[in-house]
Amino acid sequence: MTQIPQTDGLWARLSTAAREAVAAIDAERLETERARVSAARRGSITEPVYTVRKRFAAWESLIRILESGPDPDGFYPFSAYENDLDNRDSLEDVLARLPVAVRAELAEVLALLDARFTAATNQDVTGQLDPWLRNARGRAPAEHGWWWRVPKAAPWQG
Repeated sequence: MTQIPQTDGLWARLSTAAREAVAAIDAERLETERARVSAARRGSITEPVYTVRKRFAAWESLIRILESGPDPDGFYPFSAYENDLDNRDSLEDVLARLPVAVRAELAEVLALLDARFTAATNQDVTGQLDPWLRNARGRAPAEHGWWWRVPKAAPWQG
């Protein structure tokens, strides 16, 4: 069984317009990533590390980790949580750049994933994660509520 069923399902049923819009964003990302390496290496990079699909998959993977609780044999450092929250921000940026009809296709699955994230976390009313997330929370818009949530069972405490 795949570890990202909602993302896989979304990609399997994307419309042609959505595939093209996502491909355009991925092409821009590819150029950004190529610009960060030497001219000699640019040609060897054929796909961006951070495709839109991989960003969805990463968000879903985090949620699956949160839903399953700490894994004593696994390794999920706190820094990965912050990176995953940054990734969620990037999905918001992606959606904002898509045509309205395409945005709706991706937003539907993202809303389902966000609901699962919310169910696997609590509002951080005490500021438990402030020592580590204060700077990021200070930069995050209030509507990016994932920054103010704490896992019910923190995977970095496995």
